[in-house]
Amino acid sequence: MRLEAPAVRIVDVETCDFGMMSAYDTATVLRAACPDEAERYLTSSASRQLIAQLGVARRYLTQIPGAPPHPARLNALDLARSAVARLQARRAHDLRSLDALIFVSTSNPNPCNSQAALLAAQCGIRASCMDLKAGCSGGVLGLMQAALLLQAGCKRVLVVMAENLSQFTPPDDLRMLLTVGDGAACVLLERTPNGSGFLSMIHGTEPALAGSMTVSSRFPPVDANARYQYEFHDVNRAAEFVRARWRTLFCESLASAGVCREGLGYALFHQTHAAQMDDLMTDLRLDPAAVPVVVRDYGNMGTPTFAVALAGIHSRLLPGDRILLQAVGGGVSWCAIVAEHQ
Repeated sequence: MRLEAPAVRIVDVETCDFGMMSAYDTATVLRAACPDEAERYLTSSASRQLIAQLGVARRYLTQIPGAPPHPARLNALDLARSAVARLQARRAHDLRSLDALIFVSTSNPNPCNSQAALLAAQCGIRASCMDLKAGCSGGVLGLMQAALLLQAGCKRVLVVMAENLSQFTPPDDLRMLLTVGDGAACVLLERTPNGSGFLSMIHGTEPALAGSMTVSSRFPPVDANARYQYEFHDVNRAAEFVRARWRTLFCESLASAGVCREGLGYALFHQTHAAQMDDLMTDLRLDPAAVPVVVRDYGNMGTPTFAVALAGIHSRLLPGDRILLQAVGGGVSWCAIVAEHQ
């Protein structure tokens, strides 16, 4: 699916207060989640090589993966509320006149309720509320859906992305354990009377790989042994597909928008680990200064990861700057937007 949305702009971006959560380095996570194996992981050459490749020095977690969940632990809705409250502190007037609120999450704590409506009630927001779920590409897809609403007549839309993937992380999956982080971000968009706006929007899905990363336990639980953790299938095939899709999507997006590589101000990617980012910058011949990397300090937060990177540079954007927002996620779905800043 290829679309465009002129006269749409990103007004502001905010993250949750990461200080709400505890920060963990790799050694602390390993010792807490895998006490019997941690020292072997930390000393073996193979494990040290993997840790260096993944490159996540710190992450913020609402709980240690595999630990019994504490009833008072923070959840994705709590993190979302923090991000919105921080944005309200400087955009109160704008958030009082929202047309729509889109909540994007794969780990929402109330699967039978509208998270967007619960969030709106807690933040004192009146708007049309809707939830969206599309794996790690869902955050960029949320902006795409917001742009379509704005094109259809809405004036202002807020997209909120929040995850606490730590609660779904199997402690025996070393790669996920060493990269996952929790977090939230929100992006405010509005319709403008003129301007280039979103030059290109691309979304797609490969249904044949939908089962490559799943939580197989059904909800509501049918027995006391229900296991709500991610399981992985057909890993090599999915990884090969995803790697190729990252690169072709980048080229397709720029071509569709009529933007050359040198004309791109920033590339804001979903980030799974440090080696992924290094490889992308090398393969796509991107200047590292144009690719804000957050995964080393926050881990892979799922849907809000690209928006946390965007929050770090948004205030520096100048009118006319072109940016790419891109994510490919387990599921397998992908979404990319090339936007001209206004």
